[in-house]
Amino acid sequence: MRKIKWNDRAFSSANAIQREQFASILKKSAGSTTPFNDKFFEVIDKRRGELGKLQQTLFFLQLPTFIYLVLILTGTDVNLNLFGITAGKNLREPFILVSSGLALWTSFIGHHRGVLENILRANNDRLSKGDAQKANFLNVSYGLEVFYWTVPNNPDWNISKWHIASAIFFVVATVVLVLLAFAGVAAVHFSTLLEIYRHPNFSPLATIITITFVALSDTVALSSFALQSGILPYRNYERLHKLDRLRTSNPKKYDDLITSMAKSHRDRSLLKKIFVRPTLPNL
Repeated sequence: MRKIKWNDRAFSSANAIQREQFASILKKSAGSTTPFNDKFFEVIDKRRGELGKLQQTLFFLQLPTFIYLVLILTGTDVNLNLFGITAGKNLREPFILVSSGLALWTSFIGHHRGVLENILRANNDRLSKGDAQKANFLNVSYGLEVFYWTVPNNPDWNISKWHIASAIFFVVATVVLVLLAFAGVAAVHFSTLLEIYRHPNFSPLATIITITFVALSDTVALSSFALQSGILPYRNYERLHKLDRLRTSNPKKYDDLITSMAKSHRDRSLLKKIFVRPTLPNL
């Protein structure tokens, strides 16, 4: 019999798993001499604020670079003087290198800031003691959450359909706006690289270095986002571990289960038997 398909996909963001680990550390240190006091979290929050200001600075440095690239793509004459050099199309390659470098730096800063935010969220979960409303209140006060959904305390009051409709319109419009912004930036980015490839201002070697650096920077940034966002699955060994425990606690049931799996696999078509492994049922 071929190897059993033993793992399921489990989707969770790396941030959520990181918060669970931090919460476990805080729980283990409760009631003992620990550095995780109020002063510690004040330092974490201050550091997070400094990183946020640095991200804003990098954004405002990227903005004129992006505008310059858009103007170049639209065929607009750009006459800027930078360190005694007239910035026309001849500075397209340096500008996109600077833009990619700033984006890469912003990605690293965002990752570090995310770790600090997870520490604060884990502490807020500890302080709220399982109360979701208190945890949300603390997260909003720290600036970890942008919105706070307000529900009336009066039991005779309820959210109207207009509230719900407005919230739906807000969410949909925000998502569309973000997608349009991302699509616009990606289009300018790709079009600029295509123009550099077709009409280089420098030597072929400089063109290759520029395109390679930009492509690698984009790969690092997108990979970092994929690892943190939760779109990549984790392996779930829960069913395999249950099967292993069953082999010790109830050998007869274990043997019957394996026999049933083998019979079910043999009853499949030849094509499925070749390309599909025996599947472990829910236990």
